[in-house]
Amino acid sequence: MTNSKRLSPISLAPLNITTLLLLMGCAGIGRTGKPDSVTFDAETVSLPAFDENTTVLSGTIVHAPTVEIDAREAVFSIRDAGALEEVLDIDPQTGVVTVTQDLTPDHEVQSEFEFTIVASFGNKESTQTVKVSVNDLNDVAPIFNPLSPQGVDVNEDDELVIPEHTNFAEAVTAIADVDGATVSYEIESGEDSHLLQIDENGILSLYDEEGLDWETDVDNREFSVNVIATVGDLSTKIGVSFVVQNVNDVPPTITSSATANALIENALYNTDEVVYSATGTFDVDPIIWSLTGTDAALFTIDTSTGIDTSTGEVRSTGKVRFASDTTPDHEAKSSYSFTIVATSGDLTADTLDVTMAVTDLNDVDPVITSSATADALIDNTAYDTSHVVYTATGTFDDAVSGIVWSLTGTDAGLFDIDASNGEVTFKTDTTADHETNADGYSFSVV
Repeated sequence: MTNSKRLSPISLAPLNITTLLLLMGCAGIGRTGKPDSVTFDAETVSLPAFDENTTVLSGTIVHAPTVEIDAREAVFSIRDAGALEEVLDIDPQTGVVTVTQDLTPDHEVQSEFEFTIVASFGNKESTQTVKVSVNDLNDVAPIFNPLSPQGVDVNEDDELVIPEHTNFAEAVTAIADVDGATVSYEIESGEDSHLLQIDENGILSLYDEEGLDWETDVDNREFSVNVIATVGDLSTKIGVSFVVQNVNDVPPTITSSATANALIENALYNTDEVVYSATGTFDVDPIIWSLTGTDAALFTIDTSTGIDTSTGEVRSTGKVRFASDTTPDHEAKSSYSFTIVATSGDLTADTLDVTMAVTDLNDVDPVITSSATADALIDNTAYDTSHVVYTATGTFDDAVSGIVWSLTGTDAGLFDIDASNGEVTFKTDTTADHETNADGYSFSVV
């Protein structure tokens, strides 16, 4: 809205038209015989400026030229009036210019008018260029410039993207209607206004110089404010939205167990079979998995990334396989060990020492190691049932707790054997007699 003021017809007619007419009359009476001439006091004149939004009334004298006429006849006209062509009129005898209808100039539409007064005499003419400017008043609210991010990015939704732990200086500036007018800025009070500040130059920044943390400032990952620019009693508001961008600043963490599922002895594991899965959490850059340690050369590890369907989190898995087809043998190697290494960008890697046991199956036959000849019995000596006359010993697969002993053979019925420790005793109290049993006793230990 603009306030229009109306000017009276005489306010823009300061020149003495009577003097002009007298000069013209004298010129017609007192010719000297010199060549005809019409001389304006200046080739170009600048009139007092119009105030924009102030109405110049129809009939108002815009300009009355000062001119010296030395010719029998001179006719005045206007040309090159541009936008004023339809609203200006000129007296052909005096050159006085008036407006023919109300005129309300607007600086934003046209800041200056210009037209030419032409005095024609005979086949000659003289001209005067007339200029009148329009004063620029503060009648339009300030206009914000397009955002020019400094230290921030603009995504496809025109939101300003701020990397976490980073401050910024965003120019949210506006243009005043009048050149040189002072624009003041403020942030409209609102839910997120406490996060930002703006200076007298319209530079918007975070209050916290360290920036926001994506991991901990969950409620502030997205926020917006309104910035108000004011000139005089006119103001404009613009909304600015921000998104905090997560950056890779949290080291990876291995979450899988240090104890792998045991390998089955004598089972064939080919290079396609996963024998251990390393899992871990990471920030932005997915984990790159690798192996080091004692048996690392016997295995390979690859990397896959996916969504944990139970939590929605992005997970990284390192799948470990044998580097070549392998049949574990507990007796040859009872376990494997390697170190899992999780790397994410240039952050500190996490490591985990993993042990993978090989189950022991009973796949080795027992071997009797004791002598086939027992210590001789003493003739006429009594041996009760607690007296150990022979002890069987042997080796066995460590998958079992020991050998289960038994007896067979010729004299097996005369003896007992402890099934767990192999100790042989007479079944009944017996007195050895060489004369009746010169060949001794025999049995088979099983």
